[in-house]
Amino acid sequence: MYTWCKARGHYRLWAYLYINWYCPEQWKLWARAADPSDIPVVKTSMIVESHWRTLKHDYLHRFNRPRVDLVVWVLTSRVLPDAVHRMTAISSGQFRVFKARWREAFKKQWRRESCKAVHLDKLKEYHTNPANWVCACKSFLHSRFLLCKHIVRCFESPSPGFFETVSRQTTYPFWNNAQLILRPECDPGEGFRSGKLNGSNQVRVAALELELDSSESDSELGGSDDDQDAIPMEIQVAEFRKTMQDVMALFEDQVAKGNEKFVERFIASHQMDRTLMDEVRHRRNIRSMPRTWGKWRHPATIYLK
Repeated sequence: MYTWCKARGHYRLWAYLYINWYCPEQWKLWARAADPSDIPVVKTSMIVESHWRTLKHDYLHRFNRPRVDLVVWVLTSRVLPDAVHRMTAISSGQFRVFKARWREAFKKQWRRESCKAVHLDKLKEYHTNPANWVCACKSFLHSRFLLCKHIVRCFESPSPGFFETVSRQTTYPFWNNAQLILRPECDPGEGFRSGKLNGSNQVRVAALELELDSSESDSELGGSDDDQDAIPMEIQVAEFRKTMQDVMALFEDQVAKGNEKFVERFIASHQMDRTLMDEVRHRRNIRSMPRTWGKWRHPATIYLK
């Protein structure tokens, strides 16, 4: 982490990390797994961050920098009772009252992966093991739910009730449910049989297969690591400032020459800059607490200080 921050010039980030996490005095705050062989379901502090997001957006969205006594009152009278109600419904299986929010995202990803075509040769290539729920493809490694089209294709199509009762485990197989029925031709104990997967998830037409395979290969080859080619932020800022000065000099030169076509296209291509300034003015004039993940059109607006 120190090398990464130094290469990019993130000195303040490293100072924050060291003071709050990496110094020996803070080691006692680090969470440690009870079993080193288990893989945690959640990572880092995302649950805490999600809690603060819920508090700000669902309960304090009408207040900008509210008083501490108001925050305490909202926590005790609204946040905690709602949380207890949700946890009671989840623990008792009352999915019609409330269900975990990740289940809907899990269902969408499962449906999306099940529509993709898969050859059995790919299962061998990626050493896919549905019994242990592991796969060496890039999609599986980057998936939030440890899902990929190779794993999903190894199981029969589950019923809608599967998505309400499936549970995550910290050891493989990472997902467990009675409706996870393994296809006979995908049993790792017998070896993958030649041919294509059959049944309700039969492979689509050949054109679709080639399209999906080519997109898969492109995505796998495009995941190169850019840490070795990191450029310090000071150099990036200097180069960008020089480029913008040259661009404006070119713009003024074309305006002086009366090149209306160039000026028209130039202004149209920088429409996002105008969008950025409009969103900045809107954020600075807003009276209520701004949303962290608001529907901003410019990608830099969310990081405005």
